[in-house]
Amino acid sequence: DPKRPEYGVITLIFTRSGAAPGGLSLVGWVALDSQNKRTTIRLSGQRYNVVVADSAFAWTDPRAKGPRR
Repeated sequence: DPKRPEYGVITLIFTRSGAAPGGLSLVGWVALDSQNKRTTIRLSGQRYNVVVADSAFAWTDPRAKGPRR
């Protein structure tokens, strides 16, 4: 959020790739949090135009299983 830089910053990293849609491939990102801690994520093995099942985007809260205390 540009209005709240104290929350941190995320920088997306792209490279030019003729195989990627639009000619750019997301290769990773760097997150700098509010405590000035850096986390770097690097992606590999990206595939394009592949069918992805809706279930790949479903999340089940693990806290919902079992008895509540």
